[in-house]
Amino acid sequence: MKLLYLLLLSCFVCSCSHSIRNNDKLMGIQLDFDLSAVTDDSLFLSEFVSEAKQIPLKLPDGEVIGEVGQVFFTPSEIFVVDRRLNMVFRFDEDGNWLSSLNKLGEGPDEYLVITNFWVADSTMYIYDKRMQKINLYTCDGKYIRNIKCQYRCSDIAMTDAGSFLCLTPDFIFNNPMGVWMMDADGNYQKTLLDYEEKYPVIFNYWKYIYRNSSEELSVYSPISNTSYRYDHDSLSVNWRIGLKQATLQAYKGLSSSMDIKGDCFIPVCWLDATNYLFLIWGNIRGDEPAYTLYNKKDNQVKISKNLSVDVQGMAELGSPVVTNLSDCFVTSIPYYGSYILQEYRLR
Repeated sequence: MKLLYLLLLSCFVCSCSHSIRNNDKLMGIQLDFDLSAVTDDSLFLSEFVSEAKQIPLKLPDGEVIGEVGQVFFTPSEIFVVDRRLNMVFRFDEDGNWLSSLNKLGEGPDEYLVITNFWVADSTMYIYDKRMQKINLYTCDGKYIRNIKCQYRCSDIAMTDAGSFLCLTPDFIFNNPMGVWMMDADGNYQKTLLDYEEKYPVIFNYWKYIYRNSSEELSVYSPISNTSYRYDHDSLSVNWRIGLKQATLQAYKGLSSSMDIKGDCFIPVCWLDATNYLFLIWGNIRGDEPAYTLYNKKDNQVKISKNLSVDVQGMAELGSPVVTNLSDCFVTSIPYYGSYILQEYRLR
């Protein structure tokens, strides 16, 4: 389990007492945690997972997956982003290989890094932060065109209207900071949530822009520990978390995590499902992770330093990976040059 967490970020040992305030629809849910007392010796997957299944990814001879970074599911296909090799592998729903995309380079149809990936209308989108552009390909890998971006962002998602919701939580000179909009041609439109001060750059593989359980586009702010729901170029609060311990808010004015001298707690993984809010918390100073489960139906919170895999057929949790599924927690396990995907369907 410790190896799993090291793949995500640095770890921590902590515990939690909590209070919950249900506010109006615009204010969302306020969860206040004090990381000082555990509520459960172990959190069991069976408490919030109804079923689980494995999908072995079958590759042709000569093909390997270095490290699963992101998985995008369509009704009939699975797209796996290899964060180590910067490739995209395409499989059918049973894990049989269909095609691969490897376009590393600096040409118009190439990319240097896959910062984010998604599929819409049978088109693959690759956002490359280094080259400041979005490349479009057919699902079998044929180049279509690219969109030059006026500014850089750390995370990005396409809205239903074809524009782009962007997040830049860290300081980049002469670049909008916070949550902002970009039009379909890559031009800056407006800022929805402004970060006026510098905050430390915290590298995290987890995506801050996601679809919540209602399939609404949402963005998590690592600065305020708040999840915002996006609707027609405006933001409203889904939920917010207040910690008694220090978070990034305590280090305003710093531009690097190397300048942080004390504790700093951040969520390195979360799932905003229909009935549950599940988070894995970490301290950049190290130690073990903590697992937090909030039941939206009865407003109960459980938190533990241990997560027990007691779902039938599963021997280990695997490494959590980012997906587009809202009610499913997905992990990956290395397997002879390829991987096995594990889907944990929440109750």
